[in-house]
Amino acid sequence: MWRPGMKSIGIYEQKRQLTEARAEFGWLREGSTVVQQQALFDLDRAFSNFFDAGKGRGRARYPKFRRRGIDESFPVRDISLKRISRRHATVYIPKLGWVRFRAHREWSHDESAISARVSLNNGHWHIAFTTPPAPKIEAKTGAAVGIDRGVNNTIATADGQLLHMPCFTAGE
Repeated sequence: MWRPGMKSIGIYEQKRQLTEARAEFGWLREGSTVVQQQALFDLDRAFSNFFDAGKGRGRARYPKFRRRGIDESFPVRDISLKRISRRHATVYIPKLGWVRFRAHREWSHDESAISARVSLNNGHWHIAFTTPPAPKIEAKTGAAVGIDRGVNNTIATADGQLLHMPCFTAGE
């Protein structure tokens, strides 16, 4: 972001100014710090992409103000989850309280969430959880197998296994 004297303001200077503004204005303290800091990061990223475009990369246009109803979302850190029933659970959102949602995945998957993003799409609120990546499953046998692609059998392995995959249609 630029000051009137064409001096660049970095993200850490903006965060410091946000802290000062929150101390001065009570209405600003009522909002979540996480959401406000994420807005600063988004703004910084938008301007970085714009100024990189001037170097011939063409990454982004000049940032616009966010319009109401377009990309309505905010991040949530430090979440807590409680299971109500098989299909429903609640999530604690700071400054808002416990919010009920319908669980679509296994509870063990949602329970391991470390943060979330709440968004408004087509008049409905949605929550997407950020979970750690699943561990990689690696074969530790060290054995090798030969594979042959054929016409009658899609795949034939050296150990005698035949795999028949669906054929392509005429359009494919």
